[in-house]
Amino acid sequence: MKSIVFILLAMLMSLPMVIGAQTTGGDVTMPSDSGNVVFSHDKHAAKGVTCEQCHPGLYTTIKDHKVVTMEEMGEGLSCGKCHNGNPVFSVKKNCFTCHAKPE
Repeated sequence: MKSIVFILLAMLMSLPMVIGAQTTGGDVTMPSDSGNVVFSHDKHAAKGVTCEQCHPGLYTTIKDHKVVTMEEMGEGLSCGKCHNGNPVFSVKKNCFTCHAKPE
């Protein structure tokens, strides 16, 4: 009986670490050929995107990230993997959703 209580207690104590792992990362400024884009890990995690959906396949680290062109995104690379009109808005429209408006 004590071992079951210990296992349950250990699982409950690790729950915040598991939840936190999917909602951390903060904002990352990524370069593109059309200007920088601020990517919000928190906004994507809140919509159900998991770390594994992007890492390490689409993205690795900020240091290793290369500039991706809008044309490449339109072909399904980088953000264009999901932002293709299905399941979410396309990178071919809604420019100011991702890019800051020029001042």
